[in-house]
Amino acid sequence: MSDPERELLARCQAGDETAWAELYRRYAPVVQRFLLRMAGFDPELDDLVQQVFVEVFRSMPRFRHESRFTTWLYRIASHVVGKRIRTEQRRRRRREAFALHHKVAGAEGADPSGAADAARRLEALAGVLDTLSVDHRLVWTLREVEGLSTDEVAEALRIRAGTVRSRLFHARRK
Repeated sequence: MSDPERELLARCQAGDETAWAELYRRYAPVVQRFLLRMAGFDPELDDLVQQVFVEVFRSMPRFRHESRFTTWLYRIASHVVGKRIRTEQRRRRRREAFALHHKVAGAEGADPSGAADAARRLEALAGVLDTLSVDHRLVWTLREVEGLSTDEVAEALRIRAGTVRSRLFHARRK
């Protein structure tokens, strides 16, 4: 960690509001890029970035400078986006179950080609990464897109390096 970065973090830990503004200005684009890659376009992307920095603010007293700040930041961002993705997956499953129930219960004379078109649109919207589990998507994005080393990914997600390698292998294969 560079001395200016360490100084900025120390000022944040001391409660310096101008340091917090600088930290946000410097790292919000990094967080936003990561969240965009993980969750895709989301109209609430700015809210997710804010959530990450709220967690950074709450957790800053516990940051011990034992790892790079960005590794720690990715850990927090991974937690926030993972929770968001899991919530969205649950909501989508409920919507799909409701739509299927509604279609079966009262769709007399329904057009099967319309259902096929809707299914194709949903598949395109979900995107390629949506086929991966949250754990696989997190490891793949941190390693392949964000460029973290295997050890840094392990530290950010608080898992073993062997687990990172295994998840990365499976994510690439899928």
